[in-house]
Amino acid sequence: MNAIPEEIELVIADAPLPKEALNPAERAQYSSLSFSHRREQWLKGRQALRRLGERRNHQDLGSHSLPHDWEKVSLTYNAGRAIAASCRKPCEGFGIDAESLRHVCPRLAGLFLTAEEWDMAQSHCLEDSDFVRLWTVKEALYKASSGKDASGGLWLRHYKLKDLRSLRGEATRRDGLILSYQSLWLDNSTWLTIATHDGKGNTR
Repeated sequence: MNAIPEEIELVIADAPLPKEALNPAERAQYSSLSFSHRREQWLKGRQALRRLGERRNHQDLGSHSLPHDWEKVSLTYNAGRAIAASCRKPCEGFGIDAESLRHVCPRLAGLFLTAEEWDMAQSHCLEDSDFVRLWTVKEALYKASSGKDASGGLWLRHYKLKDLRSLRGEATRRDGLILSYQSLWLDNSTWLTIATHDGKGNTR
């Protein structure tokens, strides 16, 4: 795993939180989930958030009862595990995403790349690993800005990257909001991207 930026606190949970450890609100939410695999995934998410909260001395983090002074928190799932992270530095938005390497067909790439980015990808002869990384970049950017702007709902292709080949850079949302991101190897076959923004940019 590459070095995690020092301002990021990250926890990976491979095992679910025991059901007996759930509080009443969590038990109600758990019971509302219909499928067993969704329940196990959700419990792993609770485990990751609880452990993250314990590191920051907030025992209620797993229930999403976040204190007002808690920095931004993000949660993602990958390869049977839950990954929770928080950002220590002040920011208006924070998001993470992780994806394992796999083949990405051109039709799928068109869902998260702009037409200009797709042309650039073709000219740079990007490979499957690059497309998986770019998918995590767009997902993390989306999460960091809550998936909406003043005009309404957003698509992943509403975020434009300055340089598709850069592991660390900036992106601009369709309304001018500027976000920063960094991609790194979580393990030998998984990309992890961290995205933040401070609310600045040429927003309408």
